[in-house]
Amino acid sequence: MSSKYLFHAFVSAACLLSSCVIAEEQATNQPEPPTPVRLLKTDKPVVIDGVLDEACWKVAEPVRVEFAYGNLGAKGEPLPAVVYYAWDHEYLYVGYETFDASLRAAGTGEEEGPRDGRREACDIGGENDVFELFVAFNDPHFFWELHHNASNNFSDIWVTAAGKDWPLYRSSRAYQGIIWSKKESLDEGQMNGVTLQTAVRLKPKQDGQPGTVNQDDDIDAGYVGELRLPWKSLGAPGAWLKARDPKIDGQTIVLFAAVQDAQRTPRYHHTSPNQKITGMFHMEAAGWPVYRLGGE
Repeated sequence: MSSKYLFHAFVSAACLLSSCVIAEEQATNQPEPPTPVRLLKTDKPVVIDGVLDEACWKVAEPVRVEFAYGNLGAKGEPLPAVVYYAWDHEYLYVGYETFDASLRAAGTGEEEGPRDGRREACDIGGENDVFELFVAFNDPHFFWELHHNASNNFSDIWVTAAGKDWPLYRSSRAYQGIIWSKKESLDEGQMNGVTLQTAVRLKPKQDGQPGTVNQDDDIDAGYVGELRLPWKSLGAPGAWLKARDPKIDGQTIVLFAAVQDAQRTPRYHHTSPNQKITGMFHMEAAGWPVYRLGGE
């Protein structure tokens, strides 16, 4: 065997070993896959009134919206918000509470939603405080982005987050690989017999008086929000919703919640402890928390 052949064989082996080491280091730097958290089923419909007094909210595990944008595991103090989830065979229920001392909220002045359920959209820019919820099923490239605020404005946006190897990623229609389909809406109403519903309650201030929105001469205590989201509208897999034999129990769903508060640094806090998110939330969907839909 020639020395030239031995040299090339040695170089090839060294490259292979180096590649394995790099791959192992990259693997250890990746966030651990999320462990599913159990979401309990409610045996009674939830009244959507901004008051978390139903039994399901009392037993639901609180999910703290506390992880600071741009920092792995860093927590915001004081706690920005907490969110609860429950479900039945028609709806995903979301209850949340914020602790914002200066409530800012505005609508866009434009109506969104289906013909029978028009509602003013939520302004997510400027100094506004916004609760955000992202809902995905079996593909992290497609999901709903929902916005809700202290004035009960609500927006629903269908998102396509293209992979970097997709031609769509380089399309002039995409921003950093993301397409927001703002004219899409959660289909609900007379056609499918289920309706989306939202509500807000402003928490009382220290003097017992109701909180205020867009008023800077007082100290607020935050607000409570409730959402009723139809499975059909969210696009849950069809097998979940068979009328005679629904198969929701035991299924998993991806839920990522965040709050934005322009008075805090950083502006965003979220519910994913294993992610250091420094770019758009939308491109991190593969690492968002996973929840298992369990029994009562």
